[in-house]
Amino acid sequence: MAITEKRLESIDFSDPYYRSGAQLFVKKGSSLQSSQQLAGKKIGVTLGTTYEDWVRKNLPKADVRTYKGVPDMLLEVANGRIDGFITDRIVGAMAIADKNAPIQMAGDLLYEERMGIALQLGNPQLKKALDQALAEIKADGTYKKISLKWLKVDAR
Repeated sequence: MAITEKRLESIDFSDPYYRSGAQLFVKKGSSLQSSQQLAGKKIGVTLGTTYEDWVRKNLPKADVRTYKGVPDMLLEVANGRIDGFITDRIVGAMAIADKNAPIQMAGDLLYEERMGIALQLGNPQLKKALDQALAEIKADGTYKKISLKWLKVDAR
């Protein structure tokens, strides 16, 4: 889950276990390459995500469409019903590879996010144990091996 100031008011997080961010995805061959080109375009986001909040605040001229998840947005872009979608860079890239979808990343990250394990407030022992476990697998190379195998990038 993305670590945000608002979420930190009601839950704790482990140290970040990966860094990614908001990425625009479009149909292969599309001329769309940046958020500045999205005015009047139909853009998909997953309902209730930080990406939806960001798009509504920062791209007020985009025609925002909400979906249950990335698989729905992949189909919508591939079939031409929306011009693109915004989601986590790694999640989107993995979904494209999994479905062999005719979709590509467009431009740079819109913003970076740090992801952590969400925890109930007031459990410092669990947070400490998770942070220690994450630090250990990062230090001994296990995290990098897992990341490269499953994500195809080093997501530290």
